[in-house]
Amino acid sequence: MDQEATGMSPPRPLDGLVHETKADIARRLRRIRRHHPEGPFSLAKLADLAGVSKRTLTSVESDDGANLTIGTLVKVAHSLGIQRCAQWS
Repeated sequence: MDQEATGMSPPRPLDGLVHETKADIARRLRRIRRHHPEGPFSLAKLADLAGVSKRTLTSVESDDGANLTIGTLVKVAHSLGIQRCAQWS
């Protein structure tokens, strides 16, 4: 039985899911940075706190979340006081 007959949509390509996830994280990071209880944090200040370059953060916060690595995400999250991934939601 094919996917159309079962009413199931075809699986999305992995690249599309990765892009969507990075874009979602970028939106959330911008929101958290701008509305943090101890902020708002400028990109330069957050970069300094996280130990990453401002250029890296600018790229991470871009619409497609380019250059986002787990290491960068963990550094930024910890610098914002986020210790659990559930707090990103």
